[in-house]
Amino acid sequence: MWKNRLVWAVAVVATGVLWFFVNNAESRFLFLAVLLVPVMCASLVVLPRRIFKVSLEGPKTGKMGEKKEWELRVSHRSFVPMSDVLIDVKVQNLHSMEKMDQKYSFRIPINSESTLRFSVDSEHCGCIHIEAGPVRIFDPFHLFRRTSDVMASADCFIMPERYPVTPAFQESSDRIQESESYSSRRPGYDPGETFQIREYVPGDSIRQIHWKLSGKVDRTMVRDFGLPVEDQILILIENGTRTGEDVDPEQLDLVAETAFSLASALTREEIPFSLVHSGEDGVEISACHIDSEEEVFRTLSAFLKVPAAMQKVCSVSESYIDEFRSCDFAHVVVISSEPEPDAALLYNGNYVTMITPEQSDEIRTEPSVKWVRISHERLASGCCVFQL
Repeated sequence: MWKNRLVWAVAVVATGVLWFFVNNAESRFLFLAVLLVPVMCASLVVLPRRIFKVSLEGPKTGKMGEKKEWELRVSHRSFVPMSDVLIDVKVQNLHSMEKMDQKYSFRIPINSESTLRFSVDSEHCGCIHIEAGPVRIFDPFHLFRRTSDVMASADCFIMPERYPVTPAFQESSDRIQESESYSSRRPGYDPGETFQIREYVPGDSIRQIHWKLSGKVDRTMVRDFGLPVEDQILILIENGTRTGEDVDPEQLDLVAETAFSLASALTREEIPFSLVHSGEDGVEISACHIDSEEEVFRTLSAFLKVPAAMQKVCSVSESYIDEFRSCDFAHVVVISSEPEPDAALLYNGNYVTMITPEQSDEIRTEPSVKWVRISHERLASGCCVFQL
């Protein structure tokens, strides 16, 4: 825009010099036209009060590699038509961090709206975040500009492919069999099961006192109630790296496809489970009990909004142990784009399985952790069986 102003200034000076030396009506008219016409056009753009509205409309879900058609609508209420309007449209895959920024220019008639159609696609799964704005209005000569901080945003979820897989569970040990319904590590709230008997300490509830036993031992004894374990399967999805280095998007897709396929297979067989993934800050975790396909979709959508290239403070396994202190699930599955040494922290006499892409680095794992490598070809074969 500064180039246009420079050209305008040169034109004003040149016509002014012409008027000074020629000094006739034609030169005076030319000078005033060059000076005042752009100013008058700019005043029509800058001075009137305008009410803008920006909206985005398009599909909320899609498939990888498939183009999705979106509509950008910009409307205004004013008696002056918009000769040149520029709006930025930013498109980013929040999971794989792919970006696509575009600038669109169009004209808007008086008290009307203009619709712009554009396509959005992504070769990888994730949450496509679309943001439109701000709106910039230019005069016809591009000498002056006014900006309206009107914004609109929308999300489109590119879901991973879902393949038919079969989960096969190993027979639990005696220790896990004893805790199929109640936790063996923590007390809870269910009076129908006893976690432990111990001596009374100040603050214990009166209803916990074991009156019969207290009378026998001549000491006040209390009974800690059991903690029900609603399901016996825990799936943890890792969506970051310790180094913060970029992760191959193909591996990210494989992690999401494996988690989506396994979760769908469990809900199809009416097997409840819990799913945990890292939060946006890389420290907090998000946990959800899942027993329906709707819960799978909602939880996986939240996972796809978390950047995968962020540097994590700790792994999802370590974060889980920090929050819950122990893992009382009989079967634990860790799905990650890279090997996770902290998966051994989840071992509690149970079965812990770590699933990573075949291209992941080789590490030394604890004997308590079973390491399974998966490929896209094996997952898409339709006969993939996970021994968990």
